[in-house]
Amino acid sequence: MFSWKKLLSYKPIEFDNQRLEVIQGKLPSQLEGTLYRNTVAHFERKNGRAGHLFDGDGVVLKVTFSRHEAPIASYKFIQTEFFKEEEATNNFIYPCLGRTPTGSRLTKIINSLSLKNTSSTSLLPLKKGPLLTLWEGGVPYQLQKYSLQTNGILDTKTPFSAHPKVCGVTGKVYNFGTNHVGPKSYIYVYEMDQYGNILKTNKEKFQDGHFLLHDFALCGRYLVIPIFPEVINGIFDILLGSKSLGQDFHWIEERGIEIVIFDKEDNLKLVSHGFSKDIYYVWHYSNGYVDEDGNIVLQQATYKNFDSYKNFLMTNMLKNEHIEVFGQSKHERVVIEPKTAQIIKRTTLHDDSVEFLVVDDADVGQKWDITYGCHYERVNDWANGIIRYEGESSLLKQYESGLYVSEPYYVQDKQQVKGKGWLLLTVYNGNLDQSYVDILDSVSLELLCRLRLPFNISLSFHGRFDSI
Repeated sequence: MFSWKKLLSYKPIEFDNQRLEVIQGKLPSQLEGTLYRNTVAHFERKNGRAGHLFDGDGVVLKVTFSRHEAPIASYKFIQTEFFKEEEATNNFIYPCLGRTPTGSRLTKIINSLSLKNTSSTSLLPLKKGPLLTLWEGGVPYQLQKYSLQTNGILDTKTPFSAHPKVCGVTGKVYNFGTNHVGPKSYIYVYEMDQYGNILKTNKEKFQDGHFLLHDFALCGRYLVIPIFPEVINGIFDILLGSKSLGQDFHWIEERGIEIVIFDKEDNLKLVSHGFSKDIYYVWHYSNGYVDEDGNIVLQQATYKNFDSYKNFLMTNMLKNEHIEVFGQSKHERVVIEPKTAQIIKRTTLHDDSVEFLVVDDADVGQKWDITYGCHYERVNDWANGIIRYEGESSLLKQYESGLYVSEPYYVQDKQQVKGKGWLLLTVYNGNLDQSYVDILDSVSLELLCRLRLPFNISLSFHGRFDSI
Protein backbone atom coordinates (compact mmCIF):
# COMPACT_ATOMS: atom_id res chain seq x y z
CA MET A 1 0.00 0.00 0.00
CA PHE A 2 1.07 3.62 -0.66
CA SER A 3 3.78 2.65 -3.20
CA TRP A 4 2.35 5.37 -5.52
CA LYS A 5 3.79 7.91 -3.07
CA LYS A 6 7.22 7.23 -4.56
CA LEU A 7 6.09 9.44 -7.44
CA LEU A 8 5.75 12.40 -5.05
CA SER A 9 9.55 12.65 -4.84
CA TYR A 10 10.32 11.72 -8.44
CA LYS A 11 11.82 14.27 -10.82
CA PRO A 12 10.57 13.30 -14.29
CA ILE A 13 13.02 12.39 -17.02
CA GLU A 14 12.04 13.96 -20.33
CA PHE A 15 12.02 11.87 -23.49
CA ASP A 16 11.23 12.60 -27.12
CA ASN A 17 9.73 10.44 -29.90
CA GLN A 18 10.37 7.09 -28.22
CA ARG A 19 8.81 3.96 -29.71
CA LEU A 20 6.78 2.09 -27.10
CA GLU A 21 7.07 -1.61 -26.45
CA VAL A 22 3.94 -3.76 -26.25
CA ILE A 23 4.46 -5.92 -23.16
CA GLN A 24 0.99 -7.44 -22.99
CA GLY A 25 -1.80 -8.03 -25.51
CA LYS A 26 -2.08 -6.46 -28.94
CA LEU A 27 -2.70 -2.94 -30.23
CA PRO A 28 -6.20 -2.35 -31.67
CA SER A 29 -5.68 -1.88 -35.41
CA GLN A 30 -8.31 0.87 -35.70
CA LEU A 31 -6.92 3.11 -32.93
CA GLU A 32 -5.56 6.34 -34.42
CA GLY A 33 -4.86 9.68 -32.79
CA THR A 34 -2.92 11.16 -29.88
CA LEU A 35 -3.33 10.72 -26.15
CA TYR A 36 -2.22 13.73 -24.11
CA ARG A 37 -1.92 13.68 -20.33
CA ASN A 38 -0.82 16.47 -18.03
CA THR A 39 1.18 15.20 -15.07
CA VAL A 40 2.20 17.02 -11.92
CA ALA A 41 5.83 16.76 -10.70
CA HIS A 42 6.45 17.23 -6.96
CA PHE A 43 10.23 16.83 -6.75
CA GLU A 44 12.37 18.63 -4.17
CA ARG A 45 14.49 21.72 -4.75
CA LYS A 46 17.27 23.13 -2.56
CA ASN A 47 14.82 25.00 -0.34
CA GLY A 48 12.24 22.27 0.06
CA ARG A 49 9.43 20.70 -1.93
CA ALA A 50 6.07 21.61 -3.41
CA GLY A 51 3.66 22.22 -0.55
CA HIS A 52 0.44 20.82 -2.02
CA LEU A 53 -0.61 18.02 -4.37
CA PHE A 54 -1.77 20.64 -6.91
CA ASP A 55 1.50 22.64 -6.75
CA GLY A 56 3.79 20.47 -8.87
CA ASP A 57 5.12 21.68 -12.22
CA GLY A 58 3.33 20.46 -15.33
CA VAL A 59 4.88 17.77 -17.54
CA VAL A 60 2.98 16.63 -20.65
CA LEU A 61 2.89 13.06 -21.92
CA LYS A 62 2.03 12.59 -25.60
CA VAL A 63 1.40 9.15 -27.13
CA THR A 64 0.59 8.96 -30.85
CA PHE A 65 -1.16 5.89 -32.28
CA SER A 66 -1.01 5.02 -35.97
CA ARG A 67 -2.05 2.01 -38.03
CA HIS A 68 1.32 1.92 -39.76
CA GLU A 69 3.89 2.08 -36.95
CA ALA A 70 4.44 1.48 -33.26
CA PRO A 71 3.11 4.11 -30.82
CA ILE A 72 5.48 7.07 -30.34
CA ALA A 73 5.75 8.87 -26.99
CA SER A 74 7.23 12.14 -25.77
CA TYR A 75 7.31 13.64 -22.27
CA LYS A 76 8.29 17.27 -21.63
CA PHE A 77 8.11 19.94 -18.95
CA ILE A 78 5.85 22.90 -19.68
CA GLN A 79 8.21 25.85 -19.88
CA THR A 80 6.23 28.37 -17.86
CA GLU A 81 8.06 31.52 -16.78
CA PHE A 82 7.75 30.33 -13.18
CA PHE A 83 9.26 26.90 -13.91
CA LYS A 84 12.17 28.35 -15.88
CA GLU A 85 13.09 30.82 -13.13
CA GLU A 86 12.86 28.23 -10.35
CA GLU A 87 14.69 25.59 -12.42
CA ALA A 88 17.56 28.00 -13.09
CA THR A 89 18.18 28.53 -9.36
CA ASN A 90 16.88 25.13 -8.17
CA ASN A 91 14.81 27.01 -5.58
CA PHE A 92 11.11 27.56 -5.08
CA ILE A 93 10.40 31.28 -5.42
CA TYR A 94 6.70 31.90 -6.00
CA PRO A 95 3.70 31.21 -3.76
CA CYS A 96 1.45 28.22 -4.44
CA LEU A 97 -1.39 26.58 -2.59
CA GLY A 98 1.05 25.01 -0.13
CA ARG A 99 4.04 27.37 -0.17
CA THR A 100 4.68 30.98 0.71
CA PRO A 101 7.04 33.10 -1.45
CA THR A 102 10.73 33.13 -0.59
CA GLY A 103 13.03 36.08 0.02
CA SER A 104 13.03 39.20 2.18
CA ARG A 105 9.83 40.59 3.68
CA LEU A 106 9.53 43.07 0.77
CA THR A 107 10.27 40.36 -1.83
CA LYS A 108 7.67 38.10 -0.23
CA ILE A 109 5.04 40.84 -0.46
CA ILE A 110 5.91 41.52 -4.12
CA ASN A 111 5.97 37.85 -5.07
CA SER A 112 2.76 37.11 -3.16
CA LEU A 113 0.95 38.98 -5.94
CA SER A 114 2.25 36.44 -8.51
CA LEU A 115 0.67 33.11 -7.60
CA LYS A 116 2.60 30.43 -9.47
CA ASN A 117 0.79 29.16 -12.57
CA THR A 118 1.95 25.52 -12.64
CA SER A 119 -0.18 24.73 -15.72
CA SER A 120 -0.28 21.15 -14.39
CA THR A 121 -3.94 20.27 -13.83
CA SER A 122 -5.39 19.53 -17.24
CA LEU A 123 -5.06 20.22 -20.95
CA LEU A 124 -7.09 20.74 -24.13
CA PRO A 125 -5.89 19.96 -27.67
CA LEU A 126 -7.71 22.37 -29.95
CA LYS A 127 -8.64 20.85 -33.32
CA LYS A 128 -7.38 23.87 -35.26
CA GLY A 129 -5.08 25.42 -32.72
CA PRO A 130 -2.44 24.61 -30.11
CA LEU A 131 -2.45 22.28 -27.14
CA LEU A 132 -3.56 24.31 -24.12
CA THR A 133 -2.21 23.34 -20.70
CA LEU A 134 -4.39 24.48 -17.84
CA TRP A 135 -4.39 25.46 -14.18
CA GLU A 136 -7.50 26.87 -12.56
CA GLY A 137 -5.94 30.02 -11.16
CA GLY A 138 -4.37 31.45 -14.32
CA VAL A 139 -4.31 31.73 -18.09
CA PRO A 140 -3.53 28.75 -20.37
CA TYR A 141 -0.12 28.02 -21.83
CA GLN A 142 0.15 27.10 -25.51
CA LEU A 143 2.17 24.08 -26.64
CA GLN A 144 2.91 22.98 -30.18
CA LYS A 145 1.02 19.69 -30.50
CA TYR A 146 3.72 17.78 -32.39
CA SER A 147 6.89 18.88 -30.56
CA LEU A 148 5.38 19.91 -27.18
CA GLN A 149 7.35 23.16 -27.45
CA THR A 150 5.94 25.83 -25.14
CA ASN A 151 4.91 28.95 -27.06
CA GLY A 152 3.89 31.28 -24.21
CA ILE A 153 0.45 32.02 -22.84
CA LEU A 154 -2.91 32.29 -24.53
CA ASP A 155 -3.97 35.68 -23.23
CA THR A 156 -7.53 35.19 -22.07
CA LYS A 157 -7.00 38.33 -19.88
CA THR A 158 -8.52 36.63 -16.82
CA PRO A 159 -8.16 33.13 -15.28
CA PHE A 160 -9.37 30.24 -17.42
CA SER A 161 -10.18 27.15 -15.36
CA ALA A 162 -8.67 23.69 -15.78
CA HIS A 163 -12.00 22.04 -16.68
CA PRO A 164 -13.30 23.39 -20.00
CA LYS A 165 -16.19 21.57 -21.68
CA VAL A 166 -16.34 20.95 -25.42
CA CYS A 167 -19.94 20.82 -26.65
CA GLY A 168 -20.58 17.42 -28.21
CA VAL A 169 -22.79 18.99 -30.90
CA THR A 170 -21.01 22.20 -31.98
CA GLY A 171 -17.42 21.61 -30.86
CA LYS A 172 -17.35 25.02 -29.16
CA VAL A 173 -15.42 25.27 -25.91
CA TYR A 174 -17.02 26.63 -22.73
CA ASN A 175 -15.25 27.50 -19.52
CA PHE A 176 -15.21 29.76 -16.49
CA GLY A 177 -12.64 31.58 -14.41
CA THR A 178 -12.62 33.49 -11.13
CA ASN A 179 -10.98 36.77 -10.24
CA HIS A 180 -10.84 38.41 -6.84
CA VAL A 181 -10.52 42.20 -6.61
CA GLY A 182 -10.31 43.43 -3.03
CA PRO A 183 -13.31 41.97 -1.19
CA LYS A 184 -15.20 41.34 -4.45
CA SER A 185 -15.23 38.03 -6.34
CA TYR A 186 -16.12 37.71 -10.02
CA ILE A 187 -16.97 34.74 -12.20
CA TYR A 188 -16.08 34.99 -15.89
CA VAL A 189 -17.62 32.65 -18.46
CA TYR A 190 -16.25 32.04 -21.95
CA GLU A 191 -17.14 30.65 -25.34
CA MET A 192 -14.11 29.73 -27.45
CA ASP A 193 -13.66 28.26 -30.93
CA GLN A 194 -11.29 25.46 -31.90
CA TYR A 195 -8.65 27.99 -33.00
CA GLY A 196 -8.43 29.41 -29.47
CA ASN A 197 -10.33 32.61 -30.17
CA ILE A 198 -12.62 33.90 -27.41
CA LEU A 199 -16.00 34.42 -29.10
CA LYS A 200 -18.09 35.56 -26.14
CA THR A 201 -17.55 36.35 -22.48
CA ASN A 202 -19.53 37.56 -19.50
CA LYS A 203 -18.64 38.65 -15.97
CA GLU A 204 -20.79 38.62 -12.84
CA LYS A 205 -20.08 39.49 -9.19
CA PHE A 206 -21.12 37.00 -6.56
CA GLN A 207 -20.57 36.22 -2.87
CA ASP A 208 -18.42 38.61 -0.90
CA GLY A 209 -15.17 36.97 0.08
CA HIS A 210 -12.82 34.72 -1.85
CA PHE A 211 -13.85 31.20 -2.79
CA LEU A 212 -12.41 28.22 -4.65
CA LEU A 213 -14.09 26.97 -7.83
CA HIS A 214 -12.83 23.74 -9.37
CA ASP A 215 -15.31 22.45 -11.96
CA PHE A 216 -18.67 23.15 -13.62
CA ALA A 217 -21.15 21.28 -15.82
CA LEU A 218 -22.34 21.95 -19.37
CA CYS A 219 -26.01 20.93 -19.41
CA GLY A 220 -27.67 21.52 -22.78
CA ARG A 221 -27.85 25.29 -23.19
CA TYR A 222 -26.73 25.99 -19.62
CA LEU A 223 -23.42 26.45 -17.85
CA VAL A 224 -24.05 25.36 -14.25
CA ILE A 225 -21.54 26.53 -11.64
CA PRO A 226 -22.09 25.52 -8.00
CA ILE A 227 -20.08 27.62 -5.53
CA PHE A 228 -19.34 25.52 -2.45
CA PRO A 229 -18.79 27.15 0.95
CA GLU A 230 -15.00 26.94 1.10
CA VAL A 231 -13.64 30.46 1.56
CA ILE A 232 -10.41 32.28 2.35
CA ASN A 233 -10.37 34.18 5.63
CA GLY A 234 -6.82 35.49 6.01
CA ILE A 235 -6.21 37.25 2.69
CA PHE A 236 -3.89 39.82 4.31
CA ASP A 237 -1.67 37.08 5.81
CA ILE A 238 -1.44 35.57 2.33
CA LEU A 239 -0.55 38.91 0.73
CA LEU A 240 2.12 39.49 3.41
CA GLY A 241 3.61 36.10 2.56
CA SER A 242 3.16 34.66 6.06
CA LYS A 243 0.58 32.03 5.09
CA SER A 244 -0.04 30.05 1.91
CA LEU A 245 -3.33 30.19 0.04
CA GLY A 246 -3.99 26.49 0.57
CA GLN A 247 -3.57 26.77 4.33
CA ASP A 248 -6.42 29.25 4.62
CA PHE A 249 -9.47 27.59 3.05
CA HIS A 250 -12.30 27.20 5.53
CA TRP A 251 -15.53 25.24 5.15
CA ILE A 252 -18.37 27.50 6.34
CA GLU A 253 -21.49 25.35 6.10
CA GLU A 254 -23.95 28.11 6.99
CA ARG A 255 -23.14 29.92 3.74
CA GLY A 256 -24.81 27.11 1.81
CA ILE A 257 -24.14 26.21 -1.83
CA GLU A 258 -24.72 29.03 -4.31
CA ILE A 259 -25.74 27.70 -7.74
CA VAL A 260 -25.09 29.99 -10.70
CA ILE A 261 -26.53 29.37 -14.18
CA PHE A 262 -25.56 31.02 -17.48
CA ASP A 263 -27.19 30.56 -20.90
CA LYS A 264 -24.76 29.77 -23.73
CA GLU A 265 -27.50 30.35 -26.33
CA ASP A 266 -28.22 33.88 -25.08
CA ASN A 267 -24.76 35.51 -25.10
CA LEU A 268 -23.76 33.76 -21.85
CA LYS A 269 -26.23 35.87 -19.89
CA LEU A 270 -26.86 35.07 -16.25
CA VAL A 271 -30.11 33.11 -15.95
CA SER A 272 -30.35 32.68 -12.20
CA HIS A 273 -28.54 32.06 -8.98
CA GLY A 274 -29.90 30.56 -5.81
CA PHE A 275 -28.81 28.98 -2.53
CA SER A 276 -29.13 25.44 -1.28
CA LYS A 277 -28.84 24.34 2.34
CA ASP A 278 -28.34 20.75 1.16
CA ILE A 279 -24.62 20.74 1.86
CA TYR A 280 -22.12 18.55 0.00
CA TYR A 281 -18.94 18.94 -2.06
CA VAL A 282 -17.97 18.01 -5.64
CA TRP A 283 -14.53 17.95 -7.24
CA HIS A 284 -15.72 16.77 -10.66
CA TYR A 285 -18.92 16.35 -12.68
CA SER A 286 -19.33 13.66 -15.30
CA ASN A 287 -21.85 15.45 -17.53
CA GLY A 288 -25.26 17.13 -17.68
CA TYR A 289 -28.28 17.76 -19.91
CA VAL A 290 -31.75 19.33 -19.94
CA ASP A 291 -34.59 16.82 -19.48
CA GLU A 292 -38.03 16.76 -21.14
CA ASP A 293 -39.45 18.97 -18.36
CA GLY A 294 -36.84 21.66 -18.96
CA ASN A 295 -34.93 20.86 -15.78
CA ILE A 296 -31.17 20.57 -15.53
CA VAL A 297 -29.81 17.11 -14.75
CA LEU A 298 -26.18 16.65 -13.79
CA GLN A 299 -24.17 13.75 -12.38
CA GLN A 300 -21.20 13.93 -10.08
CA ALA A 301 -18.97 12.28 -7.50
CA THR A 302 -20.33 13.70 -4.23
CA TYR A 303 -18.58 14.10 -0.87
CA LYS A 304 -20.02 15.06 2.50
CA ASN A 305 -17.69 18.05 2.82
CA PHE A 306 -14.34 19.58 1.89
CA ASP A 307 -12.24 17.58 4.37
CA SER A 308 -10.24 15.69 1.74
CA TYR A 309 -8.63 18.97 0.63
CA LYS A 310 -6.54 19.23 3.81
CA ASN A 311 -4.98 15.87 3.09
CA PHE A 312 -3.59 17.21 -0.20
CA LEU A 313 -1.01 19.30 1.67
CA MET A 314 2.27 17.49 1.07
CA THR A 315 3.07 17.22 4.78
CA ASN A 316 0.03 14.93 4.98
CA MET A 317 0.42 13.21 1.60
CA LEU A 318 3.93 12.00 2.46
CA LYS A 319 2.88 10.32 5.69
CA ASN A 320 2.94 6.54 5.38
CA GLU A 321 -0.36 6.12 7.15
CA HIS A 322 -4.09 6.05 6.56
CA ILE A 323 -4.74 9.51 5.13
CA GLU A 324 -7.84 9.73 2.96
CA VAL A 325 -6.89 10.76 -0.57
CA PHE A 326 -10.25 11.70 -2.06
CA GLY A 327 -12.42 10.34 0.75
CA GLN A 328 -15.65 8.40 0.52
CA SER A 329 -17.71 9.60 -2.44
CA LYS A 330 -20.96 8.55 -4.06
CA HIS A 331 -22.09 8.64 -7.69
CA GLU A 332 -25.11 10.96 -7.62
CA ARG A 333 -27.63 12.73 -9.84
CA VAL A 334 -28.86 16.24 -9.08
CA VAL A 335 -31.91 17.88 -10.70
CA ILE A 336 -32.04 21.70 -10.75
CA GLU A 337 -34.79 24.12 -11.81
CA PRO A 338 -32.98 26.58 -14.13
CA LYS A 339 -35.17 29.65 -13.53
CA THR A 340 -34.57 29.60 -9.78
CA ALA A 341 -31.32 27.63 -9.53
CA GLN A 342 -32.95 25.48 -6.85
CA ILE A 343 -32.19 21.80 -6.31
CA ILE A 344 -35.36 19.78 -6.90
CA LYS A 345 -33.93 16.33 -6.22
CA ARG A 346 -30.66 14.65 -5.32
CA THR A 347 -30.34 10.90 -5.78
CA THR A 348 -27.56 8.41 -5.06
CA LEU A 349 -27.08 6.22 -8.15
CA HIS A 350 -24.20 4.06 -6.91
CA ASP A 351 -22.62 3.89 -3.48
CA ASP A 352 -19.06 3.56 -4.76
CA SER A 353 -15.95 5.54 -3.93
CA VAL A 354 -15.27 7.03 -7.39
CA GLU A 355 -13.62 10.03 -9.00
CA PHE A 356 -12.61 11.42 -12.40
CA LEU A 357 -15.90 10.52 -14.08
CA VAL A 358 -15.91 10.85 -17.88
CA VAL A 359 -18.24 10.32 -20.85
CA ASP A 360 -17.87 10.07 -24.62
CA ASP A 361 -16.83 13.45 -26.06
CA ALA A 362 -19.86 13.29 -28.39
CA ASP A 363 -22.18 13.19 -25.35
CA VAL A 364 -20.92 16.30 -23.54
CA GLY A 365 -23.90 18.51 -22.68
CA GLN A 366 -26.38 15.89 -23.96
CA LYS A 367 -28.34 13.03 -22.42
CA TRP A 368 -26.09 9.98 -22.31
CA ASP A 369 -26.00 6.34 -21.24
CA ILE A 370 -22.49 5.33 -20.21
CA THR A 371 -20.08 6.82 -17.65
CA TYR A 372 -16.55 5.69 -16.81
CA GLY A 373 -14.39 6.58 -13.83
CA CYS A 374 -11.68 5.71 -11.33
CA HIS A 375 -12.58 3.45 -8.43
CA TYR A 376 -10.94 3.58 -5.00
CA GLU A 377 -10.83 0.19 -3.30
CA ARG A 378 -9.49 2.00 -0.22
CA VAL A 379 -10.22 5.67 0.35
CA ASN A 380 -6.77 6.11 1.93
CA ASP A 381 -4.97 4.94 -1.22
CA TRP A 382 -4.77 6.08 -4.86
CA ALA A 383 -7.29 4.75 -7.38
CA ASN A 384 -6.68 1.13 -8.38
CA GLY A 385 -9.76 0.29 -10.42
CA ILE A 386 -11.78 1.38 -13.45
CA ILE A 387 -15.58 1.40 -13.28
CA ARG A 388 -18.24 1.52 -16.00
CA TYR A 389 -21.81 2.67 -15.31
CA GLU A 390 -24.74 2.10 -17.64
CA GLY A 391 -28.12 2.86 -16.10
CA GLU A 392 -28.37 1.07 -12.77
CA SER A 393 -25.70 -1.49 -13.67
CA SER A 394 -21.99 -1.19 -13.00
CA LEU A 395 -18.89 -3.13 -14.00
CA LEU A 396 -15.62 -2.89 -12.07
CA LYS A 397 -12.12 -3.82 -13.22
CA GLN A 398 -9.99 -4.03 -10.10
CA TYR A 399 -6.23 -3.85 -10.68
CA GLU A 400 -3.88 -5.99 -8.62
CA SER A 401 -2.39 -4.61 -5.44
CA GLY A 402 0.34 -2.04 -6.10
CA LEU A 403 -1.00 -0.92 -9.51
CA TYR A 404 -2.57 2.54 -9.67
CA VAL A 405 -4.63 4.09 -12.46
CA SER A 406 -5.35 7.52 -13.91
CA GLU A 407 -8.60 8.95 -15.23
CA PRO A 408 -9.71 6.79 -18.20
CA TYR A 409 -10.44 8.46 -21.52
CA TYR A 410 -13.03 7.02 -23.91
CA VAL A 411 -12.21 6.71 -27.63
CA GLN A 412 -14.92 5.59 -30.06
CA ASP A 413 -14.06 2.82 -32.53
CA LYS A 414 -15.32 4.36 -35.77
CA GLN A 415 -15.92 0.90 -37.23
CA GLN A 416 -18.33 -0.02 -34.40
CA VAL A 417 -21.67 1.17 -33.03
CA LYS A 418 -21.68 3.98 -30.46
CA GLY A 419 -20.38 2.86 -27.09
CA LYS A 420 -17.91 0.33 -28.48
CA GLY A 421 -14.36 1.56 -28.39
CA TRP A 422 -11.46 1.80 -25.98
CA LEU A 423 -10.47 3.31 -22.67
CA LEU A 424 -6.96 4.79 -22.54
CA LEU A 425 -5.26 5.40 -19.21
CA THR A 426 -1.84 5.53 -17.59
CA VAL A 427 -0.90 3.03 -14.89
CA TYR A 428 1.86 3.08 -12.29
CA ASN A 429 3.15 -0.29 -11.09
CA GLY A 430 4.51 0.43 -7.63
CA ASN A 431 5.70 -3.15 -7.27
CA LEU A 432 8.06 -2.91 -10.25
CA ASP A 433 8.41 0.91 -10.29
CA GLN A 434 7.23 1.14 -13.91
CA SER A 435 4.73 3.29 -15.81
CA TYR A 436 2.42 1.99 -18.54
CA VAL A 437 -0.28 3.03 -20.97
CA ASP A 438 -3.21 0.60 -20.82
CA ILE A 439 -5.86 0.14 -23.51
CA LEU A 440 -9.10 -1.47 -22.28
CA ASP A 441 -12.16 -2.67 -24.14
CA SER A 442 -14.80 -0.05 -23.31
CA VAL A 443 -17.58 -2.64 -22.85
CA SER A 444 -15.93 -5.53 -21.02
CA LEU A 445 -13.03 -3.52 -19.45
CA GLU A 446 -10.74 -6.33 -20.61
CA LEU A 447 -7.09 -5.33 -20.95
CA LEU A 448 -6.36 -5.37 -24.70
CA CYS A 449 -2.88 -3.90 -24.71
CA ARG A 450 -0.23 -2.64 -22.29
CA LEU A 451 2.58 -0.36 -23.44
CA ARG A 452 5.63 0.26 -21.29
CA LEU A 453 6.85 3.85 -21.08
CA PRO A 454 10.65 4.37 -21.22
CA PHE A 455 10.67 6.19 -17.86
CA ASN A 456 8.16 6.74 -15.10
CA ILE A 457 5.72 9.60 -15.35
CA SER A 458 4.35 11.64 -12.45
CA LEU A 459 0.84 11.50 -11.03
CA SER A 460 -1.79 12.68 -13.48
CA PHE A 461 -5.24 14.16 -12.94
CA HIS A 462 -6.57 14.75 -16.45
CA GLY A 463 -5.94 14.07 -20.12
CA ARG A 464 -7.55 14.16 -23.58
CA PHE A 465 -7.47 12.18 -26.80
CA ASP A 466 -7.14 14.02 -30.12
CA SER A 467 -8.73 11.78 -32.77
CA ILE A 468 -7.69 11.87 -36.40
